[in-house]
Amino acid sequence: MRSTFRRLLLAFSRDKPQSQFSLAFSARSSLEYRTSRRASSQASARLLHTWESRPLQTGASKDTNFLVIAPTTPRLPLSCPGCGAPTQTVLPAEAGFYTPTRSAVKKYLYPKDETTTKEESILSSAVNSVSPELRKHLGLDSLISKRPTAPLPPTVPVCDRCHNLIHYRVGQPICHPSLRSIEDTIAESPYKRNRIYHVLDAADFPMSLVPKLEQHLSLARLRTQNRRSKSHHYVAGRKAELSFIITRSDLLAPKTEMVDAMMPQLREILRSALGSTGRHVRLGSLHCVSSKRGWRTKDIKKDIWDHGGACWLVGKVNVGKSNLFEAVFPKGRNEDVNLGSIRQKTMHQDLVSSAFNQQSVELAAELKHDSAELGIINEESSLPPPQPPTQYPVINEESLLPPTQYPVINEESLLPPTQYPVINEESLLPPTQYPVINEESLLPPPQPPTQYPVMPIISELPGTTASPIRVPFGNGKGELIDLPGLARNTLDQYVQPEHRLEIVMKSRITPQRFVLKPGSSLLLGGLIRITPTTPDLIFMAHPFVPLASHLTSTEKAIRIQNGDSHLQVSNITESSAKSKMASAGRFKLQSDVTKKYAGPLTRRDAAGLKTSVLPFIVYATDILIEGCGWVEVVAQVRKPKPVADALSETAPIETAAPEFPEVEVFSPEGKSISQRQSLSAWLTGGPKKTPRGARPRRSMRSVKRQRKPRT
Repeated sequence: MRSTFRRLLLAFSRDKPQSQFSLAFSARSSLEYRTSRRASSQASARLLHTWESRPLQTGASKDTNFLVIAPTTPRLPLSCPGCGAPTQTVLPAEAGFYTPTRSAVKKYLYPKDETTTKEESILSSAVNSVSPELRKHLGLDSLISKRPTAPLPPTVPVCDRCHNLIHYRVGQPICHPSLRSIEDTIAESPYKRNRIYHVLDAADFPMSLVPKLEQHLSLARLRTQNRRSKSHHYVAGRKAELSFIITRSDLLAPKTEMVDAMMPQLREILRSALGSTGRHVRLGSLHCVSSKRGWRTKDIKKDIWDHGGACWLVGKVNVGKSNLFEAVFPKGRNEDVNLGSIRQKTMHQDLVSSAFNQQSVELAAELKHDSAELGIINEESSLPPPQPPTQYPVINEESLLPPTQYPVINEESLLPPTQYPVINEESLLPPTQYPVINEESLLPPPQPPTQYPVMPIISELPGTTASPIRVPFGNGKGELIDLPGLARNTLDQYVQPEHRLEIVMKSRITPQRFVLKPGSSLLLGGLIRITPTTPDLIFMAHPFVPLASHLTSTEKAIRIQNGDSHLQVSNITESSAKSKMASAGRFKLQSDVTKKYAGPLTRRDAAGLKTSVLPFIVYATDILIEGCGWVEVVAQVRKPKPVADALSETAPIETAAPEFPEVEVFSPEGKSISQRQSLSAWLTGGPKKTPRGARPRRSMRSVKRQRKPRT
C-alpha cells in the first residue's frame, strides 16, 4: 500500500510544475541556508537567514515523517529598502544595521495578533448596547460585519542609518563605487532588454556628466545622426539604450514652459560636454524633469512601463536619483492588460487541466483495481473526491489519492529538491521571498513584488544609497534599479560640518543683483570669490546658490578668505582650508545675450530693432559650482569700431575681433569650478516684476457736462 502511495505521489508530482509545490522533506535532516553575497566595501558582516518549520498535522502517519515549511511571522528583510545595504546586526556604525529594540523593528518582527483596533472595539461595544430590534432596523449588524477584521501587514522597516537620516539628518556617507564596479554590476543584468538612464543635475549641469559613459558600458551606445545608424545594439544577446535625464529642472525656472524653451540650449551644452563624439550624436532622448513638481515624470514612467526589462539609474551622488526613482516608478500596476495574452493563457490552462483530469481518472482506476485485488476497499465503493488545491494540503492517512502539490521526493534521500534553498528549522525568512544568493554577484536579489513597495530614502547626504536597490514591477515585467552614486568633487570637505548639508540647492532661489565695479569682488559664504579682471568695465552678478553673498572690495575679500577674524562676515570655510585658496582660472563671457537683455529695443511689440544695429553687445556666462549651483555674470561692452584700408577706397570694411570680458574665480585648491553657456535664468527666475501702474482715467465731469441737455 505504501509503495503504491509513493508511486502515485511521484507520478502526480511530475505533472505539476515544481514552483507550485510546498516544501516537504524529512524532519531528520538539519540543514542551513546562508544568504550572503559580496556586499559593498564597508559592509563586511553577513547574516544567517533561516526559516521555521512545523509538523504537517498531528494525526499524520509517523512513518512518513513529512514536515511542511510555512512562514509564520515576517522577519528582517534581506537588505534595507531605504539604502539597499545588506541586513546585518554586527556593526552598528555601518549601513544595514538593525536594532531589535527599535519600535518599527519590533512591530515588524512581532506583529500584534489583534483583529480589531481600538476604534472598532468602541464601535462594536456601542452597537451591542443598542436593542436588537433597533439594531436590525438601522442595519448596524451589516455595518460591523463588513468591516475588515484581518490586520494589515506590517511595514518593512529601514535600517538605523536610514532612520537617523530621515528623522535627525545625521549619517555617514559610504565609500563611493568606481565606474568599473558599476559596469560589472550592469553586466550581471538578468534581462535581455536594458535601458540606462544617465541622471544629471540641473544646478551644475553639465558638471555631473560622467565622461565617456557610453564607452565604459559596452551595452550602451549613442545613436549617431546618420540616417542608416542602428537604433539598438546587441552584445552577447542583450541590448541597452542610453538616455539622459536632467533632474531638478524647477531650479532653472518657475514654470515648465520656461524650461521647455531652454531645451535647445541644454541640448547644445550637453553636445559640447560630450566632446568630439557629441557632434554627430542624436540627443532626442534628453529629458528635463522635476520630481518635486512632477514635470515630465509621467512620460518617463510610461516609457519605463512600456519598455520593461531592467531600467538602471546611473549618475553621481546628490543628483536626485532616489527622488526620481520614487516619481517614475510605476506603482499600483501589477499586470499589463493584454486581452490576447489573457485568452491564450486561459486556453492553455484549460488544455492542461483537461489533460490532468484525464490522467487522474486513469491513475484512480488503476489504484482502485490494485486496492480491490488486495482487499483494502470494496469495488462497489466510489473514490473520495479530491481535495481542493491549497498551499499546505492536509494528508489524510485513510485517503488513497495523494495531494497534487508535493515536489518529487526521492525515498532514499533526505534532501529536498535542488531548486529549493537549504533550510534550517530555526528559519527567519520564507523561501518564496528570497532566492539563493550568489556570494560573488554584485547584484543583490530583487525585493518581493508588491504594488506599493518601500521607496529609497531621499537625503542631502552624499552617498546615501549603499548598494543597488532592485524593485520589480508589472508582475515580473521588469525592474527599476537604483545604483549607488559615483564620486563627485564637491566642496563638502572644505565646509564646516554643521553647514555641509546647507550648501545643497534644494529649491529655486530668487537671486539678488550685485554690481561689480573695478576693484570689487563678490564673496559666496567666504568659500568662493569672483573678481573681475577686465579694467574699466562694470559686471552684474546673479548668484543662484544657497550661500550668503557679500559684495566688498578685493583687498577686504582676500582678507576674509584668509581667515581674518576681525571682519564680521559669514564664513563657513574650515580653518584648515582657508590657507588653500587658489585660482580656478579665468573665465570669458562668450554668450551673446544682447537680444534677451536689450528689453524693448529688440522686442517685436516695441522698437523691434535688430541686434546688428545696436551700438553695444551684452555678454554673459554661468560660473558653475559643483554640487551647489551657479552664478550668472553679465557685462555690456561697446562694439568695436569698423576699420577700413585708407589706401584703397574699394576695400571692404573689417570689424575688429571682439574682446570678451573676463572674471577670475578663487576656490579651495582651485577645484569644483567650471562654466557653461548662459541660460539667462535671471530673466525667467529673477525677482517677480511688478506690473506698471494703470494710466490715469479721464475725468467724467466733462463727459457728464456734455451729455447734460441744454435748457
